Amino acid sequence: MLLVNEAGTHLCNAASPSLPESWRQITAKVPIGDSIGSCGTAAFRGERVVVEDVRTHAYWRPFRDVAEQAGLRACWSQPFKNSQGKVLGTFAVYHREPARPTEQEIQLIEDYAKLAQLAVERASLAEGLRQSQEMYRLIAENSSEVIWLVDLPEMRFSYINHAIKHLRGWAPEEILNQPLSAMLTPKMEAKVKKTLEASSLAWARPARRSATKPWRWSCRTKTAIWRRPN
Repeated sequence: MLLVNEAGTHLCNAASPSLPESWRQITAKVPIGDSIGSCGTAAFRGERVVVEDVRTHAYWRPFRDVAEQAGLRACWSQPFKNSQGKVLGTFAVYHREPARPTEQEIQLIEDYAKLAQLAVERASLAEGLRQSQEMYRLIAENSSEVIWLVDLPEMRFSYINHAIKHLRGWAPEEILNQPLSAMLTPKMEAKVKKTLEASSLAWARPARRSATKPWRWSCRTKTAIWRRPN
């Protein structure tokens, strides 16, 4: 299986454990273009390319010697695309003798290509989520405003940024070991619980999903300050 690089100019080897090392090196970076092997052509055209004999086919002229050394004689390449029709990569089947695919083999190649599409798209979503989480983590860690997450109904913190130390005098790791009640005055704790319960119900009503009432926070110095959530 070969994947299109970010620039969209080359195919890069993603998985080929059964092929010789010499061939894996050749397919580490294959240009995408018309008449460039089976896979380069399939990615360029966005359609299946069947080469029954690589020794005689014009697409394989630049790769004939290496293919012969690797013992490859036929190559069928099926491109796979995302939901917008963009080619993500190619799935190839090699043979050690000249060969033409049957209808059943074509169906099998298409099925494998669909599985490859799902795997690549899932990996892309996971990477996008990781990058998004990293971006928000950087924003939170460098914000001068206190950003925190609390688990309901346990009313315990699951995250709080470093701005809390300037506000209350405690480091984030100290706050994480405290219940929410330790962060607020008793009267404010009751109000906050009521507000959070109302806010959790409001998620079913998109028109209102935030709480803006000022909260009274207790500090390490035994004083209390008023703070309005953003």
